[in-house]
Amino acid sequence: DIIHVEVQRSEDVGIALNRVAFAKPRVLVVNGGDGTVQAVLTEMFGEGAPDRALPPIAVLPSGKTNLIAKDLGSTGDPIRALERIVGIAQDGVATHVVQRQLISLDDGRRGRPVLGMFLAAGALVDILLFCRHKVYPLGLPNWLAHLLTVLSGVVSVLTDWSARFLPPKPSEVGLAVGAHRMRGRFQILMVTTLRQLVLTGKAPPEEEGMLQLLAIERRRVTGEQAPARLVGLALH
Repeated sequence: DIIHVEVQRSEDVGIALNRVAFAKPRVLVVNGGDGTVQAVLTEMFGEGAPDRALPPIAVLPSGKTNLIAKDLGSTGDPIRALERIVGIAQDGVATHVVQRQLISLDDGRRGRPVLGMFLAAGALVDILLFCRHKVYPLGLPNWLAHLLTVLSGVVSVLTDWSARFLPPKPSEVGLAVGAHRMRGRFQILMVTTLRQLVLTGKAPPEEEGMLQLLAIERRRVTGEQAPARLVGLALH
């Protein structure tokens, strides 16, 4: 009783959702990482999305990055996760449904805004791209690729070197949130509506729909220079 539609390109997600909506399933299961989930969310709720009757979404932990899956409690083996979802669908999904607010990201061009649950900038993005373009092509297991990426990132932070085998140093950017303004080279700059946060634990349960902002500035500790500054904000 599982309808499976495989897509090769993000442009085909809309066609796949049309086929899924026609079947009227109890649960829409996304088999992929955060990028795949964001493509599905954009096609479901973004600009120009057709009026489809689609069920709640479940996410399998099967992609390269799985922050959204982790936030929804989907961890471990993807097959076992799918088996649990099938069981839930048979018994009724109402008691298992949670709500999450979406973030719309527009790069200022004429392209379609992307919907997701987190966005990142600074050296964090450079490290993710370094892993995707330099480490993943080596054909290593995911855990080993992630370990090498973390080690490379640590070396880059501690030494502030620029090398072909290291992620690039972050560029200087400006950050303004209301009256709060900063400018610097950020090692981590993330905005998210996820409840299971990467570095800060869980969001307060009573703060539904808030945006969590985490900014860690990268500054070398030499002489009388100050260490890195950390900023954490809850935005409503």
